[in-house]
Amino acid sequence: MQARVHFHGIAAFLGTALLIFAGVASAQLDKQETKCANSINKGAAKVAKAQAGDNSACIKDYGKRKIPSAEDCIASDPKGKVAKAISKIKTGDCPSGAPAALPGLDTNASSIGATMVQKDLDLIHAIFGSDLDVTVVKAADDKAGSKCQAAIAKAAGKCQDAKLASYNTCKKDGQKAGSLFIPAAFEAECLTPDIPDGKGKIQKKCGGDFGLAKKCTGTATPLAELIPGCAPGVSAACIDQKIECVVCLALNELDGLARDCDDFDGMPNGSCP
Repeated sequence: MQARVHFHGIAAFLGTALLIFAGVASAQLDKQETKCANSINKGAAKVAKAQAGDNSACIKDYGKRKIPSAEDCIASDPKGKVAKAISKIKTGDCPSGAPAALPGLDTNASSIGATMVQKDLDLIHAIFGSDLDVTVVKAADDKAGSKCQAAIAKAAGKCQDAKLASYNTCKKDGQKAGSLFIPAAFEAECLTPDIPDGKGKIQKKCGGDFGLAKKCTGTATPLAELIPGCAPGVSAACIDQKIECVVCLALNELDGLARDCDDFDGMPNGSCP
């Protein structure tokens, strides 16, 4: 799926928003509230990055028989990186809790951490199946297949990181431009129909094939078994859809949005309930 940049519909939305929120000064974040919202999103992205790193490392180590269970590994924060990322979320930038203009913004570090960890676990299972101990192949049985799965897991994590970072950049740029910042504005400017990719991060990390051609050739195990979440026709578009889905769901929960993620992920209805 090629990353696309779209800005249409913003003017129409803003006109409606102005009618609805006319005279409500709190509909625009002040300096402290802006800092609060940006800190939350930045911290959440770092938690997701840490969990994604665990996911790919655990799959790699399980394939090499370095650990007894991939499932136990991804759930255990083996090096404490996830807990460290959660501890660094700057909730102190939100002394009064969620801003009035963003009543759905989650300002609790534990809750934010749980949201991002769960979405990353959802992503790795959406790609590789519900039980990694069954679907992740051992290098001793299929060296190429093991490397393929590890590469896909790593690439998926980097793509997710790029999408979250680009969403955060979109928000910050909109705030600097003086846009109204209520949940619907985030959706209109930063999640419709895709996340704007002004710095090209999404194209760089998500615009290729996630290593399918380079890393997944010559495997003894069929590709549909290595990446069962996209069987039978494994494709980069399918992997990207899985990422789009969990990113959208996480942002809905984190920022109190109401984006239709089944529409956002670009696949047929029912792909992201």
